[in-house]
Amino acid sequence: MWYHVSDANSYLVVTGGGIGDIKIVKKAWILPWQKCSKITISPFDFEITLQAMTIEKLNFSLPAVFTIGPDDNLESLSKYAKILTGSDGMRAATSPGRDHVQQIVKGIIEGETRVIVSGMTTEEIFKERQVFKTAVIKNVQSELNQFGLRIYNANVKELQDTNGSEYFKSLSRKAHEGASNQAKVDVANAKMLGNIGEAEKLGRTRQEISKIDAQTAVLETQRKSEKAQADAQLATTQINLDMGINLARIQAERQADAKDSELQRDVEVQRAQTELERRRATDLVHAKIERESAQQKADARYYAESKNADGLLYKQQQDADARYNATVKDTDAQVYRE
Repeated sequence: MWYHVSDANSYLVVTGGGIGDIKIVKKAWILPWQKCSKITISPFDFEITLQAMTIEKLNFSLPAVFTIGPDDNLESLSKYAKILTGSDGMRAATSPGRDHVQQIVKGIIEGETRVIVSGMTTEEIFKERQVFKTAVIKNVQSELNQFGLRIYNANVKELQDTNGSEYFKSLSRKAHEGASNQAKVDVANAKMLGNIGEAEKLGRTRQEISKIDAQTAVLETQRKSEKAQADAQLATTQINLDMGINLARIQAERQADAKDSELQRDVEVQRAQTELERRRATDLVHAKIERESAQQKADARYYAESKNADGLLYKQQQDADARYNATVKDTDAQVYRE
């Protein structure tokens, strides 16, 4: 028993015991009574040069490149694995198997393309290239579905003449000459239209210039008038502003003078009050001095008078004592004499 894993672009196809038909997986355990093979889904380019005939019995060669590969779904892979792989054992689809697919695809493309071409004219094939390509892809794909194949891309190249035929060469020359002549006509028409357009543009330009000049003159006049009004308004505003400034300056000067006068008056008042206070203080000092001097004199007189009074009193007391003593003595002497 072996464990098998496929590559990213491939699948395992398992058959044998326990499997009814085939089993398509990415990885699986393979038992001894089972068989495993690989199929790749990578598309391949298939180039073909088809010889065909149109409805006018004109032979031509049609080179084309088709990119074809198995469609990536279980139903298509099952068809592809059972019909087109042609591989044995663990070998992937070999070149003989791929050649077998290419032969089938070639037969389908040639058959379906001839069927389509036989019902079309050469002009239709030549001009309706996309329609022809779409019809070929549609018919070929419908046949490839039974094999599990898918057209990833198809590129139909330029139609070519077969040996001995110069139809497409002549047609190309005719087309070239017609295009050249048409180009000359187009150039002449373009020049004519250009001259007419240029004249129209010049006329319109002059008209627009005249209109713009007139509008510009009107706008300039309006702007000059507006400017004069603005200048007059500015001058008036400036005069009013100057008057306001002068008036404010005069008022400020007057207020300053009044303030100076008021301050000067306050200074003089303060100075007078100061002088008055000084004089009051001086007079008070003099008065105090005089009062103290008078007090001192009075005190001196009082002291002198007091001293005199004390001396007089003392003298009077002495005299009184002397008289008393004399009286006492006289009394005593009289008493003694008695």
